Amino acid sequence: MLLHKGRGRHSNFGIAYFWCLFGVFVTMSALAFSRWQEDYDLFILGALSFGAAWLGRTILQHRWHQWPRWHLTSMGASFILMITAFYVDNGKNLALWRELPQIAFWFLPAMIGTPIILFVLRTHPSGNRDVVHVRGRNVGPTAPLKFYSMCGLRHCNARRRRCSWRSLPSPESSQ
Repeated sequence: MLLHKGRGRHSNFGIAYFWCLFGVFVTMSALAFSRWQEDYDLFILGALSFGAAWLGRTILQHRWHQWPRWHLTSMGASFILMITAFYVDNGKNLALWRELPQIAFWFLPAMIGTPIILFVLRTHPSGNRDVVHVRGRNVGPTAPLKFYSMCGLRHCNARRRRCSWRSLPSPESSQ
């Protein structure tokens, strides 16, 4: 979530996360089916986690309306659900977590992760509907919901309607 968006490391880590989560989902499913009475909740959390990651990837591939917000929310929810499944299954065996009640394993990851997702949604340039991409910079409310690129820079993906979301200073602040 902290890497620069667009092609490169963020995309590569996202692809790796998706396929590693798929592997975790397959192995977790096998374990849950072998001990269904004890681990059915693990299967449900794993299925929801992989489903959220799949939805986040689908949103990115098809560029749905307001796709950055939905992609961020889906991938963040996927991670929260995966961590919740881990703590529900293994929390009783971890040093600090064994002191907590069982209900904390269910709610603590969401209580920590949800405010982070909301903060990023609120402060991220893609959440600002008045951001316009001009000459490699995110600038003010001159033309809401449109992305322009006149810079021709190699890192600039806005020509294909994919802003790289770099937090660059506006032209007014550099004068």
